[in-house]
Amino acid sequence: MFKKIGISVVAGCIFIFAYCFTLASSSVWVNYVESFVDPAIVIFYALLITTLFFNLVNIHKYRTTVTMFREHLPLVIKINLSSTILWAATFYCLKYLNPAVFMALLFGVVPVATAILTLHQDKATKVRKVEFYFSGLLFLLLASISLNHLLVAADKKVALASLVLAAVGGCFSAYTNVLSRQFAGLKYTASHVLAVRFYLITLVAFLVIIFSPLSFTLSLKIYFDIVLVAALSLMLPLFLLQKGIERLDTVLVSFIIPFVPVFTFFIQMVNPQYAFSKINFTLILLLTVAIIVSAAIKGRLSIKN
Repeated sequence: MFKKIGISVVAGCIFIFAYCFTLASSSVWVNYVESFVDPAIVIFYALLITTLFFNLVNIHKYRTTVTMFREHLPLVIKINLSSTILWAATFYCLKYLNPAVFMALLFGVVPVATAILTLHQDKATKVRKVEFYFSGLLFLLLASISLNHLLVAADKKVALASLVLAAVGGCFSAYTNVLSRQFAGLKYTASHVLAVRFYLITLVAFLVIIFSPLSFTLSLKIYFDIVLVAALSLMLPLFLLQKGIERLDTVLVSFIIPFVPVFTFFIQMVNPQYAFSKINFTLILLLTVAIIVSAAIKGRLSIKN
């Protein structure tokens, strides 16, 4: 029995670390692809592929999808709006921002935004205090990472706009998580939600391409590159995360996932345009540690209460 539990935990850790590595790799890959492809094109094809994939996965449960639209249309609209802002921010930021800086901002803003979005929930006073103090600490670290990026950026205006957009993306990532939990509470699976949450952003990207000089026609290599974007950004990470969560306690998962910005920092080193920065690495590592410590303290306090 002990051996079985041990193997299960090890397998779970491997899945979650693979999830982190895949997510980190996807940000670096998107950054590379968007150096020669407009973000609107990448958004349209990547999310169209993702939507078709998850609709095919759930084709035998099409009645559930119909029920989702019929009984929970306002929630479907909300998650489409939130996903549109989140993924538009993600893809446009990754064209202009250092991938590690973007991931640090995204993962740093999410806990702060989540604390604000859940203010109405009944929580212990000590948990509230931890959220308040660590939100302040995360804000200072995020400001330091942003300032450091601005100081070395060639175009300060574009860099500042990208940093603000990344912070907005982090806020809507937190809101999307809240909406996803509501769907989970209604007994819908993650793949069901992913089948319906990208209709709006796909339509918006389609209209942007239609009313601009951009073309839908691409080379075979670029089509392959975008398929890889869809696989690395959404399809594969969801599979790995689900497999990891099945085998691990959610608290342990919350300790591993914040390492994504650190992984991203090292993976982006394969691109010669990114030089190793001790300051950047130290700030990102401190941010990761702060998120993990915050999750650990909140988890411990929640158990006690």
